Formats: sequence, C-alpha cells, structure tokens
Amino acid sequence: MCVGKFAVSRLTLVSMRMCAIAGYSVDHLSTREWLRVTPGRVHVRNAIYNSEDWVQPDEYAEAQPNMIGEEAAKLLLKLNAKHTSDLVRFASVYGSQDEADIAACTLLSVDHLGFDIGVQKKDASSDDGLDVIRIAFKVPPQTLEEATSAFTKLFQEAFAKQQGWM
Repeated sequence: MCVGKFAVSRLTLVSMRMCAIAGYSVDHLSTREWLRVTPGRVHVRNAIYNSEDWVQPDEYAEAQPNMIGEEAAKLLLKLNAKHTSDLVRFASVYGSQDEADIAACTLLSVDHLGFDIGVQKKDASSDDGLDVIRIAFKVPPQTLEEATSAFTKLFQEAFAKQQGWM
C-alpha cells in the first residue's frame, strides 16, 4: 500500500460532498492535509460464480466502468418477469442445455461485456444449485436501450436456430 499527499481542490465534487456530510466549508477542508491511499493488492469476490481472486492494482485501476450498471437492475427485473421462456430457449440453444431438462432459468447479472444466466435443471438436487452460463455481447451496449435491443436480437436468433432457420 502506498500513501501520498494531494490537494483537495483537485476533487471539487468529492470535497463538496464531504463538506455537506462533515458540516465544514470547502475553504476549511482545503486547509487540511489530505492523503490518498493506493492499494498494493485488490481482492475481488464474485458471488455469482462463488469465486474470489487477487487482482493486480494496475489492472483494477485500468478496468472500464460498467456503462449500464445503474440500469441493470431494471433490465434484470424486466427480462426475468416477461421473458422466462426466451431465457430458457436461449440457455438451451447457446448453453448446450436440453430444453426439456430445464426447470427454471434466471438472468443473474448484466454488464457491458455480457450477462450470466442461471439454469436450474429438473433433476438437480438442492445441493447442485444453478449452472451458470456466461454469454458475451458482440458489441458492448452503452445504454439501457442498447442492452434491451441486444437481448431482443439474441432471443430472435435463438428462436431461429431452434427452428433450424440459421
């Protein structure tokens, strides 16, 4: 871990939020000494895949933000509520799953790189949990509308493949 000094005036938005929380003026906070902590190691826990790993700090710092992160919850709710049969078909076609063996299919997460589908098989015991399938987007969506459009296209492609049209 590395600690370095920096001027709070460089972080105007952050300093304003800190002023509101602490009840101090920006001028008062700018007279104080501020330190920036740079991590030497970054630990990442993935709840979907039940895994964890250490990531290099430079890789973590260079990572791109999830462009649809704030809207992902809306998309998850919408697709899980209205497109369950499409999710089952998609898991069957692209996840090498037999559609007759699928008891339930749930969209677990969506980000700008792709999405995770949880597949519960009919004959699976409660200990088995979900099989998770990760699918990458061909073109990363930048907005909720683009993500919705990508899912519509993927569902249509899955239907066409299932029918033998592709």
